[in-house]
Formats: sequence, C-alpha cells, structure tokens
Amino acid sequence: MGNSYLKRKIFQRGFLVLCHVVVFLIVSKSFVQAQTLIETDILNDGLTEMGFENVRSAVNDSVIVAAFENRRYRDDGRAIAGIIEWIDETFSPNESLEINLIVLHQKTPMVLVQFNLKDYRELTTGEIAIETFREKMLVTSDCTSAFAVLQSEKMKNRSQLKPDIVVIPQVRTQFGDFDNPVQSNINLIPELQFHLTKGLSFRGQYIIPLQNDFYFDDEGKTVRPGNITLNQFLRLEDNVYIDIAAGFFNKNRAGANLEIRKILADGKFSIGANLGYTTGYSYTGYQTDYLDYQNYLTALLELEYRYVPYDLTGLLQVGNFLYNSPGVRFDVLRQFGEVKIGFFMLATQDVFNGGFMFSLPLPPRKYTKLKYGRIRPSKNFSWEYRARGFPTSGTMYNTGNSLINLFLEFNPNQIKNQIIRQFKKKY
Repeated sequence: MGNSYLKRKIFQRGFLVLCHVVVFLIVSKSFVQAQTLIETDILNDGLTEMGFENVRSAVNDSVIVAAFENRRYRDDGRAIAGIIEWIDETFSPNESLEINLIVLHQKTPMVLVQFNLKDYRELTTGEIAIETFREKMLVTSDCTSAFAVLQSEKMKNRSQLKPDIVVIPQVRTQFGDFDNPVQSNINLIPELQFHLTKGLSFRGQYIIPLQNDFYFDDEGKTVRPGNITLNQFLRLEDNVYIDIAAGFFNKNRAGANLEIRKILADGKFSIGANLGYTTGYSYTGYQTDYLDYQNYLTALLELEYRYVPYDLTGLLQVGNFLYNSPGVRFDVLRQFGEVKIGFFMLATQDVFNGGFMFSLPLPPRKYTKLKYGRIRPSKNFSWEYRARGFPTSGTMYNTGNSLINLFLEFNPNQIKNQIIRQFKKKY
C-alpha cells in the first residue's frame, strides 16, 4: 500500500513537470515567432519610411533577408549604404547577423548584397580597412535563391499605379559645312512613368522644343507626343533576361521590339540579341527629309565584356540596323561613378562613322517619396555625337527601355563600387 502510494505521487510529480516543460516549449516557440514577426515588421516599416517600395523581409536570430525597390535615390549604392547604416542602428544587440539585401527592378530580383554585420561594425570602428570589408562583402546577380525565401512574406508599399513624371533634357547638335555651321536642337521632354504589374510598365512622352535650327526638321519644331510604349521585363532561369516593348518609338517608328540577354560570369560577360519590326508614322503630318514610312525588320547580335579593374565595358553589335542597313558597331564605355564616357565606331555598306557619348548625373541625389505621384528630373543627361550626323546608315530607334543600359546600372561590380564609395566618405 505504501509503495503504491509512493509510485502514484512520483508519477503525478513527473507528469506535472512534463506538462510544464511542454507548456514552456510552446510558449517559448510562440514568443520567438512573435519576436521574429515584430522584427520583420520593424524592418518593413523602416524601409518603407525611408521611401523604398515593394518591401519584403524575413528575420531570425542570425539572418536578415530583405528585398526592396529603389526609386528614392539616384543610384542604388547610396540607397544600400543608407539601409546598412539603419540596420546597424536598429538591430544593434546581435553582432553576428548575416545581412542579405536584394535590389529589385519592377518587382524582379536583380542583385544580392551579402555581408556580416560584425564586419561592418569593425569597419566603423577602424578594426578593419575598407578594402578588407570590400573583399568580405558579396555582391552578385545570383539572387533568385535568396529571393525565394521571401515569396510567402507580405509585401509593403507596392509600386504599381504611382505616376512618376520625369523631366528629360535633350540636346542634339551637328557641325558641318552649312550656311549655319553649328546646327542644334534643344527639347524638354516630360515623361509619365508607372508600373502596372510585375515587370510591366508604361511610358508616355510629350516633346516641347525650346530651340531647333535643323534645316531638314520641320516636325521637330512643333510640340508633339514622343515615345509611348508598353514594356514587359522578365527574368528567366540561369540569368536570362527578356525585354519586350511595343508602341511608338523615336525616329518616327512604331512597332514592337524584343531584347534577349544572357549574363555570364556575374556580369563580366553577356551575349544577346535585339529583334524589331517597325513602320513609319507622324503625329504632325510634316513630310520632312528624314521621315520613312516603310516597314523594316531589325536584327542585331550583341556581345559585351566588362573589364572590372577599370569599369570599362566593350560592346559589339553586328546585324541589320534600321533602314535595311547591315553593319557593325563597336562601343567602348567607362564608368566613373555615375558619369559615363564612351566612344564608338560604325561601319556599314554605305558609310564609316564614329563619335562619342557621355552621361552626367543630374541633381538631386535623393528624390521625394513617391506616395501618390511626383515630378522629378531625369537621373542623368546623355548626349551622343556622330562625326557624320545625317546619314541614316547604322542608326537604331530608341524604345526607352534598353537591357544594355539597365545592366550598366545593375552590374554587381558597379553597385559594389557605389557602396564602397559611400563608406569611404565616412570611414
């Protein structure tokens, strides 16, 4: 009787202890999950407050993964540097956090920036040099696996249907043996931009000529619509990208254009193709010298190489340019921060041509938040000069969306340079 009573008491105490352990584990797990949700909300709210869009994140004790779209800063490197500083201040208790920041373009992952928060703090205190931090930080276009972690997470501050009116300055000049040896055209172009859904966007321009003394360009002296396009951007597996544009392009061309590009060696190489079919149009009805109402098929093969130590990019284009003009064009371009300077040579069956181009950033570096809509200047002012400006051989229309230009901005080495440039100013 005594032994039976004793066993029953021991069993009751053991059962109570087991119940307490189970309850403790459940409560602890719920507490950890609640804490993680709170930290995720803090991160989402913080990035949204900074003006970033399409924000998603996931947080645990050792890893932060956050995706964002930058339409607040002129360059992504400055945006990333600001986010890193904010995370350092906000998540200060844990120094061993691995940070994964994914930069988006129209909700599509483009670049992953990965580093350890401890390394950044050692940089701020002078324990490691800026070059050591640069070596430890990974910036890569292989970001789809990291982005997959966020697919089930809620998105905050969506970008679609927020009108962005971008004011673009445009200058064209030509020197030659004319009655007026320097001919020029200066336009101001307001452009309406907004996102419709993932990768799908709309652009609509209105061209306001401020000055034009080109003798052959009567249409260019009138206020008129410019590019009006729908554009679909896609990222496929294995770093393959597609850009499809349809609508009204410059050079009085209307139709559709397809770009395909395969990125290799994390942005050092790329191969691609550009296919288009366009017809002529005129909003004004002017029969100026350069208007051509024929239908044309354009087809270019493209090969690009980036020499990382000098931020030097070489681009070779071979194929059928506009106006049934077979030819070869070779560009060499160097990026100095946000400044681009380049030269090109062009050979067709009719003409040998060449020239230069440059692109300069326009102020401000930081735009107002895009809450319902805004007006801002374009990010840069670009100009290309041809030694022989009037021949139509070797020319191409501009759809307003170019994978070549897009990957100059989203090149992993370019973004890493931008981040390091920001930190060099402080540490």
